[in-house]
Amino acid sequence: KRIRSYILFATIFYGMVKVMATYRSDLLLDMGVGAEQFSLIYAILSLVAGISVTFTRKVQRYFRNKTLKVLSLSHIFSSIICGWIALRLASNMAIPFILVFYVVIKICDSQWNVTEYTYLKNFTTVKTRNKISFLYESITGIGATIISVGGALMLEYVNIEYAMIVMGLLFLASIVVVLDYMRTRFGLKPNQYSKEDIHFYARKSKEKTASK
Repeated sequence: KRIRSYILFATIFYGMVKVMATYRSDLLLDMGVGAEQFSLIYAILSLVAGISVTFTRKVQRYFRNKTLKVLSLSHIFSSIICGWIALRLASNMAIPFILVFYVVIKICDSQWNVTEYTYLKNFTTVKTRNKISFLYESITGIGATIISVGGALMLEYVNIEYAMIVMGLLFLASIVVVLDYMRTRFGLKPNQYSKEDIHFYARKSKEKTASK
């Protein structure tokens, strides 16, 4: 139950990260940001992301079992706000505000890149880790591809600003439902998990060792 709920969350969140990454690039280009400025902006964002990774443990200790909730909702709301700002303000006024939220999004992305595998490998053994990782990568990869296609089709009907808002709202609704589903299955104390979630593989391993 634990790993199933986590894979469900990761599929939606990973799909959102991919879609919004493309939208953010398109938004800057549509607002007239030149190639040189574009490269400089993303170089700075990458630097910020790298620095933020050093604080991953502190972030996890501070937010504890709310880490995924904080990262996902911060990412979604920042994306929606970026689309709203682009609609309401002229480009030269909107870009500085948008870049502030791009920093927030980039930090969320970098924190997720580290956190996702930490949570994935909790309560696993060496033998089960590879199987779970393969299943995780397969499902999230396929799911993100389908979501990305949906994000691309959205641009056939609305401009990039509205696409960010609409897709952001769809992701918000999806994440809220998934987070509610995870509430009793993920982020619990070790003694709150079922034996199947924590002890199953360890027990099987011991049984095989004893039989030998």
